[in-house]
Amino acid sequence: MRCCAGGRSSIPTLHLAPDPAQTAALLQAGVVAVACETITGPGGGLPLLAPMSEVAGRMSIQAAATHLEKSRGGMGVLLGGVPGVPAAHVVVLGAGVVGTHAVQMAVGLGARVTVIDRNVDRLRQLDLLFGNRIATRHATAAVIEDAVHDADVVIGGVLIPGAAAPRLVTRAMVSRMKQGSVVVDVAIDQGGCFETSRPTTHADPTFVVDGVVHYCVANMPGAVAPPRRRR
Repeated sequence: MRCCAGGRSSIPTLHLAPDPAQTAALLQAGVVAVACETITGPGGGLPLLAPMSEVAGRMSIQAAATHLEKSRGGMGVLLGGVPGVPAAHVVVLGAGVVGTHAVQMAVGLGARVTVIDRNVDRLRQLDLLFGNRIATRHATAAVIEDAVHDADVVIGGVLIPGAAAPRLVTRAMVSRMKQGSVVVDVAIDQGGCFETSRPTTHADPTFVVDGVVHYCVANMPGAVAPPRRRR
């Protein structure tokens, strides 16, 4: 797969945090590699990871809307609702690059949006940006559990650079979610932030646990990478 700037780089990249077997094989082969997702810029950001995160965040809402449809195993809810029918409740875990772009897309489609993060300053920034179109909540186990149980869609966009993603949503929480609700685990490249997650592919993107549709495609932006130009 390709990384950096939405697939425009020809540099092959791998997500090794959740794949110790492949990591061990590369070490044994003496491969010298640089973890592009941990390279920081002057301001402390992640300039090589950010473009991929932007794409994945936007795609997460697109995927969620599609798999809420009855024909895809969802509960049959229109993300933005229609007059007389309420909009879907989208819960976004993480207010970083993925979360911000997921919120932007969900708000644009008319969903009811809650974003959860432990960084209050980041929540303030999103509150200033989106105002009363979203609800912001400080992350605690109780807050996450309450929000997940009310959600029609949960987006997992949590990142700890250079480490596996924290498991914020337990299997017990998933078992009490609405039947036909959808989780999109964007953090699956780093092991996932749902206890029930496992990597899937674009060819077979979902599976169901306790009646909840799981979309856990690794390298989500690969679906929208532009074709390579012929030389």
